[in-house]
Amino acid sequence: MNRFWRLRGEEMGRVILPPRRTYSLMPVSFDQPAFLLALLLLPLFAAVSLRGSLADLDPLRRSLSLALRLTIVASIVFALAGMNWVRRSGANCTLFLIDASYSMPRRDRQRALDIVNEATGKMRAEDKVGVILIGAEPRLAFEPSLRGKIACELTVPDGSQTNLARGVTSALSYFPDDAARRIVLLSDGNETTGSLLEAARSAASEETPIDVLPLGSAPDREALLERMLTPPIAKRGEPFPIKVVANSISGGPGTLRLYRNGESVGEQRVDLQPGKNVLTVEGRADKPGFYAYEARLVTPNGADTYAENNRAVSFVAVEGKPRLLLIQPRDPLIPDDYLPPAMAAQNVQVEVGTPRDLPTQAASLAAYDGVILSDVPADSLSNAQMRTIQASVRDLGMGLTMIGGDLSFGAGGYYQTPIEEALPVDLNLKKMKRLPGVALALAMDYSGSMNSQGQNTPGSQSKLDLAKEATDQAVDLLNVQDQVGVLAVDTQANVIVPLQYVTNKRKIHQGVAAINGGAGTEMSAAVKGCLALLKNADAKVRHAILVSDGETGPYDYAPLIAELRKAKITFSLVIIDEGQGAAGIDPLKRVVRATGGRFYRVLDASQIPKIFLRETQTISKPPILEEPFIPRLATPGSPLVSGTNWAGVPPLLGYDVVNAKPTAEVALASHKGDPVLASWQYGLGKTVAFTSDAKARWGAQWLQWPGYSSFWAQILRWSLRKSDTGSYQSAAELVGSRGRISVDAVDDKTGAFVNFVDATARVVGPDGASQTVRLVQTGPGRYAGSFDAGKTGSYVAAVTQKTSDGKTRIARAGLSVSYSPEYAALKPNTALLLRAADITGGRALKSGAEVFAERRERRLPQSLVLFLLTLALLLFPFDVAVRRLQLRPVAEGTVEVLNSARATVRENLAARRPNQEAQRERAAASSVGRLATRKNALSSEPDDDSPPPVSASVEPDRPAVVWSSKPQAAPIPSAAPTANPEPAGDYLSRLREAKKRAAKPDEDLPRSP
Repeated sequence: MNRFWRLRGEEMGRVILPPRRTYSLMPVSFDQPAFLLALLLLPLFAAVSLRGSLADLDPLRRSLSLALRLTIVASIVFALAGMNWVRRSGANCTLFLIDASYSMPRRDRQRALDIVNEATGKMRAEDKVGVILIGAEPRLAFEPSLRGKIACELTVPDGSQTNLARGVTSALSYFPDDAARRIVLLSDGNETTGSLLEAARSAASEETPIDVLPLGSAPDREALLERMLTPPIAKRGEPFPIKVVANSISGGPGTLRLYRNGESVGEQRVDLQPGKNVLTVEGRADKPGFYAYEARLVTPNGADTYAENNRAVSFVAVEGKPRLLLIQPRDPLIPDDYLPPAMAAQNVQVEVGTPRDLPTQAASLAAYDGVILSDVPADSLSNAQMRTIQASVRDLGMGLTMIGGDLSFGAGGYYQTPIEEALPVDLNLKKMKRLPGVALALAMDYSGSMNSQGQNTPGSQSKLDLAKEATDQAVDLLNVQDQVGVLAVDTQANVIVPLQYVTNKRKIHQGVAAINGGAGTEMSAAVKGCLALLKNADAKVRHAILVSDGETGPYDYAPLIAELRKAKITFSLVIIDEGQGAAGIDPLKRVVRATGGRFYRVLDASQIPKIFLRETQTISKPPILEEPFIPRLATPGSPLVSGTNWAGVPPLLGYDVVNAKPTAEVALASHKGDPVLASWQYGLGKTVAFTSDAKARWGAQWLQWPGYSSFWAQILRWSLRKSDTGSYQSAAELVGSRGRISVDAVDDKTGAFVNFVDATARVVGPDGASQTVRLVQTGPGRYAGSFDAGKTGSYVAAVTQKTSDGKTRIARAGLSVSYSPEYAALKPNTALLLRAADITGGRALKSGAEVFAERRERRLPQSLVLFLLTLALLLFPFDVAVRRLQLRPVAEGTVEVLNSARATVRENLAARRPNQEAQRERAAASSVGRLATRKNALSSEPDDDSPPPVSASVEPDRPAVVWSSKPQAAPIPSAAPTANPEPAGDYLSRLREAKKRAAKPDEDLPRSP
């Protein structure tokens, strides 16, 4: 379908996009056009309204109300349909996705950038271009802009994977809204993770075509090892086959070398044929354990392109006696070992090593069933080694036993370490009994060199940042009865935090955080500053710690040493080794020795926080109690001590003071109730803590005790890894960028498949991180699950299965990602790129000049939903008004308006003549008097037809003022008086009525014809 639309566009000389989700009638579009079907009901709605609520209205009001109703309903329907006003933009924005993974050589990346710059020469002024680099994660190398020539660094943080899908998804988020979109993908198409086709479907839904330009080519000569196949379990001393799958383009001779746990076990000549080759060698293991076998292919010079893919690794579990690794801080060749001979007498194999012998990956440590740390300080182990031990115990079921001493547990600096998390005891000094508080001075060199990263320090933190972090951790370890002060030292000692009780740690941390870079370096100022800070402190223990990386001049510290010793101040020194001369450091070391402090010279500045913790724990009161005591049974039924005769047990001479964790079991306790022997289950493994030692110091009298060997053998056997696999077989393989674990469950007795088993796997990767994998049944007795195997290195899985009878079986499987999947592909995957272009309606390009040869338009819909809903809301009150309010005729309304205006004018004129009423009253009174006189005169004269004479002194009546648009007719003379005249009272009444009529409006007066 997409191809049809593209071909039709080419035939008509324009670009036609695939059908989109919205439907448009230019220049409007609808997001939910199905709601437009409601418009078909408008005639029915109109008919019902005319016969119903609008039937009693007059024609004019009925038509007006119906029009309003239809407009309101239509607006709501258009709003529900998602009506948009559509405008178009001719600007084009193109994002170039360049594959920068390991499979793309530098020359191909540079060619991709040249193609981008070739395309920019054809862009218009309003167009924009940008560049995104693709590896394991995408990186925006050039933001979309109107610039011309593009220059950027063609590297990514992690090129070991190719995630084209993430690149496309990232590009969709960088496009501007006012331009037509296009993606140009420049890659070899060999994706190692993600799904480009799924991302292409998302791009198609957003009207974004993906043009592709395949890069890369198949090498002429290349040979690689795809995988190694070994049996998951082998018997001790028996040979087993090892098969190696090799792939070669041109074939040729080579040498296959075999290694076991890093040691060479043989090699053989091979003659590779073009294509896949299966090479078989023989393996054998004389000792039990979990072994990593590695094969390496060596070819003549010029016969191979990539050397990184010439290795393969597999794992074999060899059955036999359990193996234990004993780590102690001294040379194992010195004949001062007591535990290994005692274990050998109990038929327990113990291998002795130093902290350097501890591996940093779980796959290497999986060869042992248990690890013993005997009086080993924490600073002799790296963080990677500690995390590996923790993961091996928790996730792989390995046992861990820690034996005490003056360099173990809290005194050894294990507080807040991965080892402490695995132990059944708590090393938090705040929970322990304490001596009176201490006074601690923490001085740090803050010269310019401390603001840089250490020469041998991983990560991005500066040496000063690490020193500030160490200071904060030391402060956190102190209690409220302790005192602390902080100095920042360059050429002088600056008091940042005056000596104070640790009651407000937040304020102290804020002071430490404010320390910034200083000037030069003069460490004698630091010693003087610490002395001044501590000499008058009210504390039983006074201690100073100085950390520096700089050169300092020679100085005579003899007077200062005398004062330090007099004030009972101990002084410890931490030097970050940057090649400083002995002239400045040796005098400081004499201060350390003379005051009873400790000297540390470190290459890795990241060890500073660990040293500060150990120093703080040591001076805070070493959690050690040295006095004879006989341990007592705290839990008589514990499997660690059952069967041991405690009647004649000799005393121990000391132990490390610890607290038992809530779920731990304490088998032995001291005379003060502190744990001496504690254990618990930690994940799949078991850990044991023995707080006294196993050598000639605290345990000197135990060395001659007859129960010494059996006591330790019982403890170590309990902690060992339990591997009850029966007939269950576990295996792991690499499928793409994911590891796949499969388990075949068969009953030991009947040989039948075991179904409906609850199976899970804990997988520990090369970085020590663990994953939990749920295994689902895929067939009779077969269970499988997958996990992320994107990092290069070894993965070890412990498969736990709980059967219906309540039994738990644990089996191990190993998988190694020998090299990045980027080196596994021998040729470009052009088909994948073309398929992505086909899904989105894109093109297969041959050069950068073709990118802007095809122009597109961007439809920019603007929603009208809010406008339509507002219109409906505003029209609704008018519809109600038309139906509910009664309207009078226009003529009547006009008359009312005129009358109202006339009354208003009259009131205004009356206000201007305040004396008019008084004048009328006086005139009326005068008229009454004249009329009375006239009446009396008439009554005394004879009746005749002539009118009575009018006295000259009497004024004629004034006519009332009448407001009219026409002149009023003259009043008619009154007739002669009748024979029977009315009484005077009636006459006066008529006069008063005449007066009132004169004051009324004009309409009350008679009008002339």
